[in-house]
Amino acid sequence: MAFLAQPLPADLLDLLVEGEWVLAAPPRADAGNDSEPVRHRFEAEGVDVWLTRDSGVAAPPLEAVALNLERREATVERSNVGGYHSHTDLFDAFPRATHAARQATETAARAMGADVSARAPATTVAVEGARLVVDGGGDYQLAVRAGTAGLELAGAARAHDADASGSVEAWVNVSRAGHFNALHDHAGSSASGVLWVRAPPAPRGVEFSGCLFLALRFPRDGAPGAYALVAPADRALVAFPGRLAHAVLPLAPEALRGPDDVRISLAFNYP
Repeated sequence: MAFLAQPLPADLLDLLVEGEWVLAAPPRADAGNDSEPVRHRFEAEGVDVWLTRDSGVAAPPLEAVALNLERREATVERSNVGGYHSHTDLFDAFPRATHAARQATETAARAMGADVSARAPATTVAVEGARLVVDGGGDYQLAVRAGTAGLELAGAARAHDADASGSVEAWVNVSRAGHFNALHDHAGSSASGVLWVRAPPAPRGVEFSGCLFLALRFPRDGAPGAYALVAPADRALVAFPGRLAHAVLPLAPEALRGPDDVRISLAFNYP
């Protein structure tokens, strides 16, 4: 994972933003190692972006969750143009599979001063005799776990499945050729970001495939906007202020390593 030094071609830039934009000067990086969040400061724009080059999060559990959800559920329509976007209760609905990812995202969010103690609104589920009692309305994810002590049921509410809810949110994105995310922000969150679970490497000629676009400054008073580009990599994590507008560039067909290859990421918000 790295900030790219090449500016976007005009056709890709026009896909995401309007007006005149220029690639920002390279950021100044604090000292640190690859396994911890390192602050990168864009001086002219006054924006900090935190990179963890190797989060250490294993891909298989998250890949299994993402692909299973894609098969069985319709996508949530947000900024995604094509592809699959899950509900935002991923940490609560799949606590075991997402445990390492939650720890890595909390570490990044804590470095930014965000509140990592908040939890998503929960729907309580209990068994009373032969009855299943659900306390809380709306759509919810029901998890069933069987153990020696009996049957455990848990539910994660989706009634507040929206950004800026004041809760920790996490979701997976599954993208195939041509899929991208339009420009958007998470203005109600202190820290937002993405952990790349599976990131097909971009070959020569399609270097911008699946890159994260960060709108560091919008055009104003005759001055152009400024942007940065982050190239994805397996297990890498990037965190930034939730108010920062961002997008994801289309996944180039040439980057896919086979007919079943996909790009999988876990995105998150902390209040």
